[in-house]
Amino acid sequence: MDVYKGAIVTQVFQAIDGEGRLPVGEKISLEFLSQDDDGIFQNEKSWRGFLYGNFGDGAGSYYLEGEPSANLLKKYCYALAQYSNLFVQHIGAGRYVAVEPEMLDFKFSYDANLYNRKSDLSCAVEVLVMASLKEPE
Repeated sequence: MDVYKGAIVTQVFQAIDGEGRLPVGEKISLEFLSQDDDGIFQNEKSWRGFLYGNFGDGAGSYYLEGEPSANLLKKYCYALAQYSNLFVQHIGAGRYVAVEPEMLDFKFSYDANLYNRKSDLSCAVEVLVMASLKEPE
């Protein structure tokens, strides 16, 4: 049994960078995309296009929470293979045990509920991942 006593982090990039491990059973920030994010979205029009293209209902509105598409995960987020082996299960007293990726189920979600006062649309979207232990067969 591989017992881990290091830092537990809640952002995938930190774990990938070697700053800690990811806890099973908790929502972890996989990606945080914002209107002003690193030049990905050049202007408000491209941001609106991103929101309506990925989360739109087809009627000019978009869903603030839900499950992201596989295309969004592939285009904007770390690949699951980059972090699936970094999950640990709490076993008590600040100790964790590493969990093999094949023992985990992964669920992805997003939250677009962050607004600024000057806009009628979200200014950021957080993509989340949660790993849970598979049910025994």
